[in-house]
Amino acid sequence: MVDADSAKKVSKTPSTPSVAIGGSKTLFVGNLSFSLQRSDFEEFFKDCGEVVDVRFSVDDAGRFKRFRHVEFAIAEAAQNALELNEHELLNHLVRLDLARERVSAIPSRKVISIKLVKLYS
Repeated sequence: MVDADSAKKVSKTPSTPSVAIGGSKTLFVGNLSFSLQRSDFEEFFKDCGEVVDVRFSVDDAGRFKRFRHVEFAIAEAAQNALELNEHELLNHLVRLDLARERVSAIPSRKVISIKLVKLYS
Protein backbone atom coordinates (compact mmCIF):
# COMPACT_ATOMS: atom_id res chain seq x y z
CA MET A 1 0.00 0.00 0.00
CA VAL A 2 1.32 3.47 -0.94
CA ASP A 3 0.39 6.52 1.08
CA ALA A 4 0.05 10.01 -0.38
CA ASP A 5 3.27 11.28 1.25
CA SER A 6 5.54 8.60 -0.21
CA ALA A 7 3.98 8.88 -3.68
CA LYS A 8 5.06 12.53 -3.96
CA LYS A 9 8.77 12.41 -3.15
CA VAL A 10 10.52 15.72 -3.50
CA SER A 11 14.24 15.87 -4.13
CA LYS A 12 16.17 17.54 -1.34
CA THR A 13 19.07 18.28 -3.68
CA PRO A 14 18.98 21.91 -4.76
CA SER A 15 18.65 22.40 -8.49
CA THR A 16 21.02 24.56 -10.46
CA PRO A 17 19.46 27.98 -10.97
CA SER A 18 18.51 28.60 -14.56
CA VAL A 19 20.43 31.16 -16.55
CA ALA A 20 18.94 34.65 -16.46
CA ILE A 21 16.54 35.66 -19.23
CA GLY A 22 19.27 37.40 -21.24
CA GLY A 23 21.42 34.27 -21.16
CA SER A 24 24.93 33.78 -19.91
CA LYS A 25 27.80 35.71 -21.49
CA THR A 26 30.34 33.43 -19.83
CA LEU A 27 31.53 29.99 -20.88
CA PHE A 28 33.20 27.31 -18.83
CA VAL A 29 36.05 26.01 -20.98
CA GLY A 30 37.58 22.73 -19.81
CA ASN A 31 40.16 20.10 -20.80
CA LEU A 32 42.76 22.72 -21.63
CA SER A 33 46.51 22.79 -22.04
CA PHE A 34 48.33 24.40 -19.13
CA SER A 35 50.21 26.73 -21.49
CA LEU A 36 47.23 28.63 -22.98
CA GLN A 37 47.29 32.42 -22.97
CA ARG A 38 44.52 34.98 -23.43
CA SER A 39 45.49 35.50 -27.07
CA ASP A 40 44.89 31.78 -27.74
CA PHE A 41 41.29 32.16 -26.56
CA GLU A 42 40.75 35.33 -28.57
CA GLU A 43 41.98 33.54 -31.70
CA PHE A 44 39.94 30.38 -31.00
CA PHE A 45 36.68 32.31 -30.46
CA LYS A 46 37.30 35.12 -33.02
CA ASP A 47 34.36 34.12 -35.26
CA CYS A 48 31.94 33.89 -32.32
CA GLY A 49 32.16 37.39 -30.89
CA GLU A 50 34.29 39.70 -28.76
CA VAL A 51 36.08 38.10 -25.79
CA VAL A 52 36.11 40.65 -22.96
CA ASP A 53 37.66 38.57 -20.17
CA VAL A 54 39.47 35.28 -19.59
CA ARG A 55 39.64 34.12 -15.98
CA PHE A 56 42.47 31.75 -15.10
CA SER A 57 42.06 29.56 -12.01
CA VAL A 58 45.00 28.32 -9.97
CA ASP A 59 45.39 25.60 -7.37
CA ASP A 60 46.84 26.06 -3.87
CA ALA A 61 50.38 25.72 -5.24
CA GLY A 62 49.77 28.51 -7.78
CA ARG A 63 49.64 26.23 -10.84
CA PHE A 64 47.01 26.88 -13.50
CA LYS A 65 44.05 24.52 -13.52
CA ARG A 66 42.95 22.98 -16.81
CA PHE A 67 39.84 25.15 -17.14
CA ARG A 68 39.06 28.81 -17.69
CA HIS A 69 36.01 31.05 -17.77
CA VAL A 70 35.70 33.10 -20.95
CA GLU A 71 33.36 36.10 -20.95
CA PHE A 72 31.97 37.55 -24.16
CA ALA A 73 30.55 41.01 -24.78
CA ILE A 74 27.06 39.59 -25.44
CA ALA A 75 25.21 36.37 -24.59
CA GLU A 76 24.66 35.57 -28.27
CA ALA A 77 28.43 35.30 -28.75
CA ALA A 78 28.64 32.76 -25.92
CA GLN A 79 25.83 30.76 -27.54
CA ASN A 80 27.68 30.86 -30.88
CA ALA A 81 30.87 29.66 -29.18
CA LEU A 82 29.14 26.50 -27.94
CA GLU A 83 29.37 25.26 -31.53
CA LEU A 84 33.12 24.82 -30.91
CA ASN A 85 32.52 22.20 -28.19
CA GLU A 86 35.00 19.31 -28.65
CA HIS A 87 37.07 21.22 -31.22
CA GLU A 88 40.83 21.08 -30.83
CA LEU A 89 42.76 23.85 -29.13
CA LEU A 90 46.52 23.23 -28.75
CA ASN A 91 46.09 19.45 -29.11
CA HIS A 92 43.20 19.22 -26.59
CA LEU A 93 39.50 18.71 -27.34
CA VAL A 94 37.87 21.54 -25.38
CA ARG A 95 34.72 21.09 -23.32
CA LEU A 96 32.36 24.06 -23.42
CA ASP A 97 29.33 24.86 -21.31
CA LEU A 98 27.47 28.01 -20.33
CA ALA A 99 28.48 29.28 -16.92
CA ARG A 100 25.97 30.63 -14.44
CA GLU A 101 26.05 34.41 -14.25
CA ARG A 102 26.81 35.94 -10.90
CA VAL A 103 23.54 37.41 -9.68
CA SER A 104 25.04 39.46 -6.91
CA ALA A 105 28.44 39.95 -5.44
CA ILE A 106 29.32 37.46 -2.77
CA PRO A 107 30.19 39.29 0.43
CA SER A 108 33.87 39.06 1.15
CA ARG A 109 34.94 36.94 4.02
CA LYS A 110 36.25 38.85 6.95
CA VAL A 111 39.45 37.60 8.45
CA ILE A 112 39.38 37.71 12.19
CA SER A 113 42.68 37.84 13.96
CA ILE A 114 42.68 36.33 17.41
CA LYS A 115 45.63 36.73 19.71
CA LEU A 116 46.16 34.01 22.24
CA VAL A 117 47.42 35.27 25.54
CA LYS A 118 49.09 32.92 27.97
CA LEU A 119 47.90 33.62 31.44
CA TYR A 120 50.30 33.20 34.29
CA SER A 121 49.06 32.53 37.75
